[in-house]
Amino acid sequence: MEKIHGPNRKNSRDLSPHLHVRHQGYYCYRDPRTGKEYGLGKEKRMAINEAISANRQIFDAPVSLNDRINEVKALSMTEWMEQFTKK
Repeated sequence: MEKIHGPNRKNSRDLSPHLHVRHQGYYCYRDPRTGKEYGLGKEKRMAINEAISANRQIFDAPVSLNDRINEVKALSMTEWMEQFTKK
């Protein structure tokens, strides 16, 4: 009996979520909210960095791991707005 496998993920197993490699090594980021794809070119490192940045913004990671380790206080958008409007 032949095993049935899922999609071939050999080329994308080390990529960030929502980052896909297309034909001839071209990277695309798919916005999980809209499904729209954005081309990122053929440079893998840059594409991964852009996808990580987009994912952090979309999923609103309030504080990076480095900041949490170093105990840096990050303001939420609401806190920042309150401070900004007081001045």
